Amino acid sequence: MGDGFESLYPFLYSGATTLEEALASVAGSTLDKVNEIVELRRRISDEFAGRLAACGAALAASFTGGGKVLAFGNGGSSTDAQDAVHTFFDPPEGTPALPALCLTSDAAVMTALSNDVGF
Repeated sequence: MGDGFESLYPFLYSGATTLEEALASVAGSTLDKVNEIVELRRRISDEFAGRLAACGAALAASFTGGGKVLAFGNGGSSTDAQDAVHTFFDPPEGTPALPALCLTSDAAVMTALSNDVGF
């Protein structure tokens, strides 16, 4: 992969000329990303298990004291923040919801910060 775009969107540069080739390229790219994410999560879990447990304990203490998770991200990371917040306020059945807010979901917050702090 040469430039930055090619590494982000390899299916755009696959040389596919038919719909079937393009779909196969997209499917391959998607599978590569899934495998990459699984491996990253495994490595992080192995390397940072203690720190992750400490973060969980800190979150539990914060929730017990009336705290709330505030999440944010830039670009694609904002979707990760939204997904994390969604997990808190719409957890699996039988699990209580917890207070959380994704700042990048709030247009007023985003435009106010951009206006006050800069882009």
